[in-house]
Amino acid sequence: MKNCAILSALLISTFGCTTIDTVTDDKIENKVYSGTAKHIDLGCGHGVCIDAPFSFVLDTILLPATIPVTLYKVSKSDEEVQRENYVERQE
Repeated sequence: MKNCAILSALLISTFGCTTIDTVTDDKIENKVYSGTAKHIDLGCGHGVCIDAPFSFVLDTILLPATIPVTLYKVSKSDEEVQRENYVERQE
């Protein structure tokens, strides 16, 4: 019984891992449903099918945080592009 409880705890702790990985990855600009999007890109290998519904739920729960972060990162990227274009025109 104790082994079953430990195994269950380990399995539950891994659910939503893809979402956590993508939300904390600074290289990914679009954080909205990023875990679910990564599952779609990976297909159904490496236990992805088991984690996909949990990542979808976690992505939904994190929407109030991921939408503003994504908007900030996209607007920051747009400002950098505009600044580079301005510098190029000045030269």
